[in-house]
Amino acid sequence: WRRVPSRIAQPNQQADAVEIADVTDATEILQIAGGAAAALVSELCADAAAIPFLQMREIDFLGVPAAVFRISFTGEPGYELHVSVDDVATLWERIWAHPAAA
Repeated sequence: WRRVPSRIAQPNQQADAVEIADVTDATEILQIAGGAAAALVSELCADAAAIPFLQMREIDFLGVPAAVFRISFTGEPGYELHVSVDDVATLWERIWAHPAAA
């Protein structure tokens, strides 16, 4: 889901209306989780590291547009990076090429 800001709402849309679209086939998810996740994400992307727990921000993560969720399924820090299927390989490669991921 995404919120439709009043500045781009169509004449037949209410400002701040919610539009629901199935983007399943257009989206991939990478997870960074575990005890070292917060330190790694801090090195990779300061904007992502600043996301409060159980919140999401749309940011550039290593130059790739991403919806980044700050979550935890294990009790340790976790991040989900929701990116376009067209960008997922690029982001994967950039994460592993970063010195902090070595």
